[in-house]
Amino acid sequence: MEPVASASWFWVLLPFGLAAAWWAWADGTGYTQRKAMQRMDEKKAARRERAMEALGQLDPNKKKGKR
Repeated sequence: MEPVASASWFWVLLPFGLAAAWWAWADGTGYTQRKAMQRMDEKKAARRERAMEALGQLDPNKKKGKR
């Protein structure tokens, strides 16, 4: 208990400050939005591929990008 009780408040609050700085940077540069859009695009592509396979219009053995 003693090492925690004698810890400086700086070290206790540092992770929260770093998290706030990361959040501000990620939102300010558009990183968060780009990642969200990337995840949506991946889900959309997977959904489209499943639909095409269900319709029988896509060969499941065929690799994407090779025509």
